[in-house]
Amino acid sequence: MMKKTLFFLVLFLSSIQGAFSADFYGKMLTLYEKKDFKTIEQECSKEIKHSPRSLDAYYFLAAIHLYEGKQDKAKPYIEKFQKYHAEMENKEAQKTGHPVMLIDARYTGLYFEIGKSRFMDARYADAIPWLLKAKSTFYKDPMLNFFLGISYKQTKEYAEAIKYLKRQLEYAPEEPSPYYNIACVYAEQGKKADAIASLKKAVEAHPEFKDQARDDKDFDKIRNTKEFMALIK
Repeated sequence: MMKKTLFFLVLFLSSIQGAFSADFYGKMLTLYEKKDFKTIEQECSKEIKHSPRSLDAYYFLAAIHLYEGKQDKAKPYIEKFQKYHAEMENKEAQKTGHPVMLIDARYTGLYFEIGKSRFMDARYADAIPWLLKAKSTFYKDPMLNFFLGISYKQTKEYAEAIKYLKRQLEYAPEEPSPYYNIACVYAEQGKKADAIASLKKAVEAHPEFKDQARDDKDFDKIRNTKEFMALIK
């Protein structure tokens, strides 16, 4: 299955021969549901010896350690997963002559964790493709949309930033921070009216945003306007 876009091709891993073993994944999933993590470690170690680039094996090794809250133990498996996933994307890109995004819906939880980790490390451009891969499962998750919105803001892709921050607001209407962040995006572009309108909603819901806005460099382009000064006084 293949979907062509203006910027890249989206390929489903299940359509790429040798990408994974359905039987192995199913076996590991059954063990995971039983919380038989010891057997998973043993079986995944065997699988890696047989197939050193097995995404399934690294996925489940990462998953069991993340489940147990052992981030340090999960990290090397996550790094291997990222490395071999990227290699597969590069290989397909060479075949097609276009940038490629490979997606397997079974891995969306790990895609999300990788995107989140890169976001927290302020690696915004690196976070975006992993978060986009997670969308099929986390489309309505406010945090996914927050991470994407801020990541696009930091990479100055403002239309995308607004889209995802508005989506965050749609799925978490009680949360006032999207209004504030949307105001920041508009202010960075010098769109005073839009920025003020959104900031006003943020301040009405959470007056403490006045103090935050006073020192926020995102508002530098509209800081000296009477509308902004009146709002934060």
